[in-house]
Amino acid sequence: MTTSTCESCGSEETTLYRVHRRYITPQAWDTPGVDRILDEVESWCFACCTSYPNVFAEEPEQDTPRP
Repeated sequence: MTTSTCESCGSEETTLYRVHRRYITPQAWDTPGVDRILDEVESWCFACCTSYPNVFAEEPEQDTPRP
């Protein structure tokens, strides 16, 4: 089975997801909130997809678990 490296945490995984990294800054009393999605596409593991904000660049295949 082929493994690849997660571009977020560096772990070796058999399934990676193509995602856009998302930065979210909550609103404060003196500053507006910010929600920024980067254009760059990265390959992330399941754990990173469920732990950090992201947007799928492409939908996972039908038989692949969706984080």
